[in-house]
Amino acid sequence: MSISAILYATPPSLGSCVARQWIATLGFSLELVPIIVKVAAINRLFSQSKKMKRVKINQKHLYTCVAAVIVIVAIYLSVWTAADPPTRQSDSKLTEKNNGRG
Repeated sequence: MSISAILYATPPSLGSCVARQWIATLGFSLELVPIIVKVAAINRLFSQSKKMKRVKINQKHLYTCVAAVIVIVAIYLSVWTAADPPTRQSDSKLTEKNNGRG
């Protein structure tokens, strides 16, 4: 996430605009998805313990769930970048001084 913050501080360009969205979204996903998957596994463990059943949590399955969500996020970002690429916009302000634009 800190790389994304550095990119937001740089002057906008086409590459930095795309990188901002990609790094921020993937970083957020890589941060929260494993926590959500782990909480779901713990919830399953506690709900089955009330029924006095033994539960085996497969670590490979947890990694697969995280990878699947990250792939979905990457596909979403790819479609978003291809369908509506970011454009650089200038911010003009009115002043009393003359510049190249008048």
